[in-house]
Amino acid sequence: MKICIPTLNNKGLQSPISPHFGRAPTYTIYDTESKRIEIIPNTNNHEEGACHPADLFANKKITIMLCQGIGLGALTKLNTLNITVYTGATGQAQDAIDAYNSKKLPQATADKTCQSHHNHHCHCSE
Repeated sequence: MKICIPTLNNKGLQSPISPHFGRAPTYTIYDTESKRIEIIPNTNNHEEGACHPADLFANKKITIMLCQGIGLGALTKLNTLNITVYTGATGQAQDAIDAYNSKKLPQATADKTCQSHHNHHCHCSE
């Protein structure tokens, strides 16, 4: 299984989690079987609701996305790529993986993603 986390730099599992999915400078991918780490730079321009970063994941066989929060457009696009999204991740990439393994992160759904998104441009994690 491959887990992806939007991160602020390229320091692998010690990278801080980006607070904004679409504007993350990098995406850290962790393969749970091989234990390999891959860093993908975010080369896409962020446009609200367009989720162009998801295009980076199409050929990576990612099954899980762990993030602080996410908007509805990004969630929908990731779900069409068969990527299940979990929100509420904080700290570093390793912290997100640990929280996921401990079942402490809720799965993102359309009805839970974005109530305050339009008010403060804050992606919800509840």
